[in-house]
Amino acid sequence: MRILFISQFYPPEIGAASNRIGYFAKFLAKAGHEVSVLTSAPNYPEGKVYEGYKNRWTVQKDNGVTIYRTRIFLSTQKKTLARLAHYLSFIIASVIAKRKIPKPDFVVATSPPLFVGFIGVIFKKLWRSVRFILDIRDIWPESVESVGAVRSKILLRQGEKLARYIYRRADHITVTSPGIKKLIIHHSSFVIPPITILPNGAELDLFRPDISGDHVRRMWNIENKFVVLYTGNLGLAQAPEIFIKTAALLKEQHDIVFLIVGAGVLFQKLQNEATQKNLTNIIFTGARPRSEMPTFIASANVCVIPYKKADTFRNTFPSKMFDYMAGAKPIIINLKGEASELMEKAGCGLTAEEENAKDLAEKILLLKKNPAEADRLGTSGRAFVEKNYCREKIAEDLEKLLNNFL
Repeated sequence: MRILFISQFYPPEIGAASNRIGYFAKFLAKAGHEVSVLTSAPNYPEGKVYEGYKNRWTVQKDNGVTIYRTRIFLSTQKKTLARLAHYLSFIIASVIAKRKIPKPDFVVATSPPLFVGFIGVIFKKLWRSVRFILDIRDIWPESVESVGAVRSKILLRQGEKLARYIYRRADHITVTSPGIKKLIIHHSSFVIPPITILPNGAELDLFRPDISGDHVRRMWNIENKFVVLYTGNLGLAQAPEIFIKTAALLKEQHDIVFLIVGAGVLFQKLQNEATQKNLTNIIFTGARPRSEMPTFIASANVCVIPYKKADTFRNTFPSKMFDYMAGAKPIIINLKGEASELMEKAGCGLTAEEENAKDLAEKILLLKKNPAEADRLGTSGRAFVEKNYCREKIAEDLEKLLNNFL
């Protein structure tokens, strides 16, 4: 099979989209398929091109995957118009780049951003016989509306129309959770393509219980500390302000430290608040490569998944949840929904009250005082993902789905 993935984010960028498509692409290439990826110069989340890359058309090979990188509009601003220009420039650049890309059998476009799905529609029309698979990791524009990233009712209505237009023209839709599938079906007043659930899952060989976190503890001077870890985007959806509030409540607990690994639109704001409040028990490392995540997770005593209190996010499985479970770490999540239900089923963590720093602090103290229970939760999580959410098995399911079209 010849498969073209379209993703605005791809390794070495970090984040759910990059990790998901990067794994699928490498797996299918290793399985003997002709795999390519259309993406942009790596710049997420700061809007600055990574060292060693340039914002221009390039072609490279990595792990058997041909990677086409386009030139796009870059901006460090997070305003709506700047974001739109960024996303729309990828559409224009992708259409121009099409003539340089061999025709595939399948186009797999991952959303969000929603506009990437529109590129899939365009390519399907231009190439005609190509099958278009729409991969949905989150519902747009509902998710950006929930966090207030877009307030214009006109733009939101147009976004909804675009989403319906893209859904109808896909040959198949894949989603990361049952909740997203239910939402699509519930809100669709038209005939939609078949939908298959392909969760993010756990890379069991990368994240393991036997990895040592001593190097990370020495690097950040947190030896002999109870480490509360978060890895990932510091954006509006995560509402990471909860870490500042919780760290303030626990600042007299001198052996507890918050290790925040990641970047995003709220990174600088959080750092400033921590400094203003003189919180010496919270460390911001900035963005780190995914290759370092196993050792960061290994250094933790408990991992936290924060969310903004919004119904949109109740239907998602955060990809970091599977990383934490694979690393055999207990988890605290602060949003009731599909993820908390899965954690309850796995017996791997606790659910704190939504956007309640006091309750989150109490849950952290509970696990600190009960290390045997924390270990039990972590072990249960590892066993659960080994049995149910192995990413290699999920990639095999994608391969089978594509083969069924042939």
